[in-house]
Amino acid sequence: NNLVFRGADNQALTNSLLVAEKFGKNHQHVLRDIREMGCSALFRERNFVLSSYLSRQNKELPIM
Repeated sequence: NNLVFRGADNQALTNSLLVAEKFGKNHQHVLRDIREMGCSALFRERNFVLSSYLSRQNKELPIM
């Protein structure tokens, strides 16, 4: 299970779900910690994008 994958333009990327799985954390807590990081709004906008995914129960859930 790789934590980092290559996106468009060969960028190194990851997402909150992979981080939660890799480190044995609750995904909700990873999302909360990203939102509450002590960084500037500009940094957050450039490095974290809110998106969604379909869970195993076919529910649309947030992911960053």
